[in-house]
Amino acid sequence: MPENEVPEPREEQSAPGVPDPEASAPAATEAEAQSEEAVPQPEAPPSTPQPPARRAYGPKEKALIAVLMLAIVAGVYITVRNLRRQYLEAKAQTEAANDMTTPLAYDIAPAPEPVGSPDAKVKIVASMGHCIAPAMKEIAKMVSAWPDKVRAEFYTLESPEGQQVVQTHNASRACVIINDKLEFTIRKDGKEQRVRLEGPPGVEYQLADMVEALRATLQQVYGEVPNDFDERAAPLLSLKLKIEPTGKDGCGKQAGCEAPQKGGSGAK
Repeated sequence: MPENEVPEPREEQSAPGVPDPEASAPAATEAEAQSEEAVPQPEAPPSTPQPPARRAYGPKEKALIAVLMLAIVAGVYITVRNLRRQYLEAKAQTEAANDMTTPLAYDIAPAPEPVGSPDAKVKIVASMGHCIAPAMKEIAKMVSAWPDKVRAEFYTLESPEGQQVVQTHNASRACVIINDKLEFTIRKDGKEQRVRLEGPPGVEYQLADMVEALRATLQQVYGEVPNDFDERAAPLLSLKLKIEPTGKDGCGKQAGCEAPQKGGSGAK
């Protein structure tokens, strides 16, 4: 062998029966790849849908929305205000009704007992419907203080005596007769006025008119009026009557002031 000649590398041969590691490597790699492919891979989570982007409102749209909101608020306010007003009105009417004397048909049965001496020179006779029943009860209390001066008799409108009073004085409804008179001239609001004590007080005439008619009669007959007249008349003048008009003249059958047909009967 020449000196400068490099010997060629010799191929190493594996011993018989020993497997070559490099030869078996590709087979192992292929098996590992198949095993990795067989392992199920986790699925990616579904993507969350994103909300659509809000639309920007222009100046005109904002103004319109503001107007609508104001209209809604105003409507609610008006509705609440109206409901409150209706409630207060209904409450006031209920309180007023409770505060008023409510004359009912059974209030006049029986009629008050006569008061005063039969020999008194002033005589009151009442044919009572329930529209004047409470007033007549106060009249009975009032004149009971002067039994020697005033006589008062009370009859229900349905009784024979009550019908006779109405017919005798050409009346057609409940009425109050003082010394055989139904009509009186009294001073009212600084001038003389004619009043007729027929029908419900507060509609046809006032309770004050009845008081003034009695005052004028006492003055005419006796030349004076009892010193306690105004004091005794105060409860009658403060009486509140609930009247329910049913006819054009404010007094009808339902109000208990219309005289029954001739020939009817009733209790005194």
